[in-house]
Amino acid sequence: MKRFIASFFLFLFSLQAEISTEKDLDGIYQEEIEDKDPSKLKDIDSIDSEIKDLGELKRGCLSQAVKHENQAQRLQFIEGQLQYAKRSWKVATEYKRKARRVQKEIDSLKERKEFLLRK
Repeated sequence: MKRFIASFFLFLFSLQAEISTEKDLDGIYQEEIEDKDPSKLKDIDSIDSEIKDLGELKRGCLSQAVKHENQAQRLQFIEGQLQYAKRSWKVATEYKRKARRVQKEIDSLKERKEFLLRK
């Protein structure tokens, strides 16, 4: 149980750090955006909104992964429920994999945004 609580707080801390970093970067980018042309502004705004949507999707995937990991932790010690626990771990792994793919897409969008800001 202590292991679960520790991992849960680490998970929450990592989400909070990511959110605060995004807010800080948005403030920096806002100053740079003001002197860009309107077509670039539209592109940057669409990228920002897509990054926000993907961030929400990633958080949803990670929360589902935690939910299934918790379920697996509970089920593994109940007699006759080991198969269900294995299935829950597998589902949690799939959600984590999806979150990693979403993070890669977020990273590529951030790179594209950075490129547009440099032009």
